[in-house]
Amino acid sequence: MIYRNNKILLTLTFLFVIHTYVFAQHKQVVQLLKQAYESGNNFQVSVHYNLYKGNETNPVESYNGIYYRKGQYIYSKIGKVEIISTPSFYLRINPDQKAILISESTPENVSQLNNSLLELMQYVDVDKFYEQNNSIYLKLKAKKITQLPFSSIELVINKQTHLLIKVEYYYFTQINFSQDAKKADYAQPRLEVIYSNYKNKNIDIPRSKFKLFSFVSFDGKKYHGLGKFSEYQIINQRKQKNNR
Repeated sequence: MIYRNNKILLTLTFLFVIHTYVFAQHKQVVQLLKQAYESGNNFQVSVHYNLYKGNETNPVESYNGIYYRKGQYIYSKIGKVEIISTPSFYLRINPDQKAILISESTPENVSQLNNSLLELMQYVDVDKFYEQNNSIYLKLKAKKITQLPFSSIELVINKQTHLLIKVEYYYFTQINFSQDAKKADYAQPRLEVIYSNYKNKNIDIPRSKFKLFSFVSFDGKKYHGLGKFSEYQIINQRKQKNNR
């Protein structure tokens, strides 16, 4: 279960690239897509995650969530798990495990889109590109020699707004889907991520979500959970000088 959740968490990064052979055809679409997210300094979107076993059509796991960004402040929720990233800290809250992870903020946490674009351009080719109705369909295929965890990504983009409608990730590595500890049922996972209800007004995320001491206190030596988090295990990965 933890492995699958980690796979879902990876999909918060938006992944796009341009292949040199079809550069002229796709350059404008990818640039507009990138600009649409970069210009949305303050936006919220509802996200639905479906995890599939191989080519099966019924998901084995489904989660609802949200993604919110205001500049370098990012909040996301996948099922019960909350992830908060600010210029000063990174926080992950897992109610099922009754654990809070605190770590340093990194450039990857606060600017995932730009970093992904720069990092992934050399690893992916454009396999398919076409328009249908009010949507743009783009399939990105990993090159034969790659460090990526997936073989391909399929994107559906709104032609008018250039915002994502859906992304599907086809992973290389098999995982065990068995619910029986005595049996194995390995298959390649497919992750579907559906985006809806984009908005930049009437945002639902309170400012307190971006304050570390809304969740924990610090006694000079270690952190302690506050309120409903009082019995949570606190996993502190911050440097000592930043523990304040």
